[in-house]
Amino acid sequence: MIEVAIVGAKGRMGVQISDAIRRSETSTLAQKIVDDGTFSTDLLVDQGDNINEISPKNSGGNTDVVVEITIAGQSQNNVRQLIRNGNRRIVVGTSGWTRDDIEALRSDTNDVENLKVLIVPNFSISAVLQEKWALEAAKFFNDASILEYHHKAKLDKPSGTALRLQDELETLTGTRPDALSVRADGFMATQEVVLTNFGERLIIKQDVTSRDAFMPGVLLAIEKIMTDDVDFGVSVGLGSVIK
Repeated sequence: MIEVAIVGAKGRMGVQISDAIRRSETSTLAQKIVDDGTFSTDLLVDQGDNINEISPKNSGGNTDVVVEITIAGQSQNNVRQLIRNGNRRIVVGTSGWTRDDIEALRSDTNDVENLKVLIVPNFSISAVLQEKWALEAAKFFNDASILEYHHKAKLDKPSGTALRLQDELETLTGTRPDALSVRADGFMATQEVVLTNFGERLIIKQDVTSRDAFMPGVLLAIEKIMTDDVDFGVSVGLGSVIK
């Protein structure tokens, strides 16, 4: 069984990931860190030590993989602290990592041996497929735009999913597409990629109505980061491990 520590266990996604790991046949909860820095081996208990207590099994700790799922700004510091403490398998589900954030982490950890960090802006399979299809279709269109809709509690704008797709489309086409962000009741996570030529539009829509849709992707990322399917260093996107 893969022993998993969760940083951000009190958040909406952290709670749901904890439950998914409990039901998993391949992973188990090692320990969890909640957002106030306290340590717990049970979702309902907030007591004990801080993030520095998460340590890898190969150095006498009890953690194989750390899942970091907090907020942008805090997440970047958390990941660096985890690495300084010897953790070498980290799945980052926090939204809002920018291209500069990712490149800075790559630069800072270039000499760290045996490190695998997998940054996943979106764990849903539909988001992986939307990105794949949008990048293929964009070769045949003049312009691209991204519209993303989320619940009011989502703080980062644009979403990590939209930022990732902006980066990929800019690399492909040389032009960075606009991204419109909406925060409103009635949405969980919806994204539309609009590709246009004169007289025609192609709209590729991805819609998540429950956080349950993210859980298979989370468990897959945890499993894959322990295998050769994830490269050493910093990788981005669930698509990098779904072949």
